[in-house]
Amino acid sequence: MVAESAAVCRFCGLRESNEMSSKIHAPYHFVPLSKWVYMPDWAHLVSHDVPFKDGLSGIIEYTVNNQTPLCVGSEQTKQDDGSSVVKFARDPLKNLVIPSSTMKGMLRSVLEIVGFGKFNQLDDRRFSFRDISDARCNYLSNIIKPYPPKAGWLKFDVARQQWSFTPCQYAKIKHADLKKAFDIEIKNDLPAVKKYQRFPLSFSFQANISQPKGKQKNCWVEQLGKGSTQGHVIFTNKRIISTGKPSDYEFSYFFYSPEPRKVKWQIDQQVQDFFDNHNLEQIEYLKKNPQHELGIPVFALIKGEKIHSIGLAKMPRVSYKNSTKELTEVQNKAHFSDLYFDLAELIFGTLREEGLGLKSRVSFSDAYCTSGSEHMLYSSNLVVLNEPKPTFYPAYIEQDHDNHRAQYNDYDHSQPLSGHKRYIVKRPADRQLESNVVGTNRRVAGSMELCPVGQEFRGKIVFHNLKPVELGAILWCMQLEQGSYHQMGHGKPMGAGVVTVSPTLSVVRSNERDFDGNVDKLVELFVTHMEAKHPNGQWRLSPQLENMLAIGRMDDNVEINTRYMDINKREFQTAKKEFAKLDLFNGLARKEPTSFNPEKCPSEAFASGRLAALFEPTELWQKTIFDAKETRLRTLREEQLAQEERRLKEVKLAGMTEHQRYFVELKEKVSQANPTDRAPLLRDALSHLIGLADPTESDVARELYQLARSYELHKSPKKRVDEHKQLLAKLLDVYEIKQ
Repeated sequence: MVAESAAVCRFCGLRESNEMSSKIHAPYHFVPLSKWVYMPDWAHLVSHDVPFKDGLSGIIEYTVNNQTPLCVGSEQTKQDDGSSVVKFARDPLKNLVIPSSTMKGMLRSVLEIVGFGKFNQLDDRRFSFRDISDARCNYLSNIIKPYPPKAGWLKFDVARQQWSFTPCQYAKIKHADLKKAFDIEIKNDLPAVKKYQRFPLSFSFQANISQPKGKQKNCWVEQLGKGSTQGHVIFTNKRIISTGKPSDYEFSYFFYSPEPRKVKWQIDQQVQDFFDNHNLEQIEYLKKNPQHELGIPVFALIKGEKIHSIGLAKMPRVSYKNSTKELTEVQNKAHFSDLYFDLAELIFGTLREEGLGLKSRVSFSDAYCTSGSEHMLYSSNLVVLNEPKPTFYPAYIEQDHDNHRAQYNDYDHSQPLSGHKRYIVKRPADRQLESNVVGTNRRVAGSMELCPVGQEFRGKIVFHNLKPVELGAILWCMQLEQGSYHQMGHGKPMGAGVVTVSPTLSVVRSNERDFDGNVDKLVELFVTHMEAKHPNGQWRLSPQLENMLAIGRMDDNVEINTRYMDINKREFQTAKKEFAKLDLFNGLARKEPTSFNPEKCPSEAFASGRLAALFEPTELWQKTIFDAKETRLRTLREEQLAQEERRLKEVKLAGMTEHQRYFVELKEKVSQANPTDRAPLLRDALSHLIGLADPTESDVARELYQLARSYELHKSPKKRVDEHKQLLAKLLDVYEIKQ
């Protein structure tokens, strides 16, 4: 797709386009993260030992039917050709089973989405990058250019208990000269560790350093073994040949003349990033085999007194500003907070310190195949599951689909992760699954034992002390909505593992009353509860529910391209150059409305009861939620008191005569009225009671008389004083009240 018009961005010099090529496709998509993390109001009360008043215990029996070929694997075996086979899970008697952990994991992942739970089932990783594909890119323009590389040595200072960096000079050294001087052959193709094994850091020699030469003004090592400058040869991994001759890349570095340390850099974080970002084998080798006095040879990106990054090459991999955890917390810090217990944690259990962990209140059995045996299994085609890593930010970071500028959000931006990864439910193109094996890559390929379509597996879930809404949540997650499917097991990218789950309640015991065990009523209870708790009251229409259910609608996903992008065909690089984005799934919105405010509905359980031990009042976000909760509870108490007052008033009024009710209501109206409106109210009341003329209600008449006098009705307004005096006198006369 070609842009109709374009302009140059004044910030990055990149072209803005009105249309973007849609070249990103994958067998998965993402359910967006929400700004709201739901913590049920009873979270602080969950216990295995203390039952809920409305607690339910019992058994769910369920049936799994596979709509596409299924492989729930237990082990892999290697074949003679190097490929592997994933075996279908079996019990000791060779019966086909769906392990309990598979079913539990599948349902929990759904509940974490529909229950607006925490997104914390991921490793907190800070990824790194090195992008030299474009001179205008972030790496070259914002990192390498302002932070020129400086050679030096990295060493742990035992006395100070921290890492230190000692700068030094460096020059290039030709591999041919090393061969000539020391009869040691070094080739660019060799990994750095192999090079060091041939020419270790412990070996140093003298040489001369040339004046700067050529366009790049490089200094070169000359007269090896004969000069006046002592130094060490430093190796890197293979250099990728892009332009020029292969011989142009046959060089390494020579570190010499360490400089006295003038600056004591604080570099512990940079060192940790350095270890995380580089080849583990190379890092471990250098840790175990440093230069005894100097340490590990590195290049540091330095500007003034600031070290940005440390690496093993002049243009090293550098860490992004944000980790996966930090980008998750952009949406809500509750995602990784021990203070928050979401619905999935309350039901399925969770680990916590301070003795606040929870056991699971549900127990899953294996589901046994009741419609066939292992003899019906057949082998799939060879497949390679070569999905991109989370570093592929065009897919894994939330992109702005409303902005058509040629620009990406990456891990340096404060945009959240794309969310819960779900495989697109789609019928496979081949009964044996479509093979994507190319060439001779059988060692990374595998096949699966597949169970044919239409088989039945039966299992049980035993639950203990669940609130009705919690049981409804499990049942909703099992059934989903009509037309939306689950996926389990291996081969999901190729369409395998599409299943339906049908639950029935076989046994239900209630802690307070008889319970009819109606699945539909329990499901409706959960839906009603979530609609009421959702900040906008639109749980079912939320982007999270809409996207998750749409990804599971097999019949609607026929035309979606679910092929993996090909690394060998440079499809990832092409997509990034064209600033392609992962399309909205079937055009569904991913953003929550601007009016969405999760802080208006804090959980009553937050920092309550036993969870108070986890509360840190010095944490601003915790204090904000706590204050919001207290405000909400105060408002609820005030509403309850007002409601109780209204109820008591109604009870009191119900026991009064007509005269008494009339006077109570009048007294309230007069007290709330403007001064100018009081006289008409009292005048009308006098006339009304005179008209009723019931001497048995003389007490009410006397109170009305006194009320009118207290507001000086007999004195004002002047033009109606005589009228008011006559009304007051007549009231006393009619009700036979003596002064």
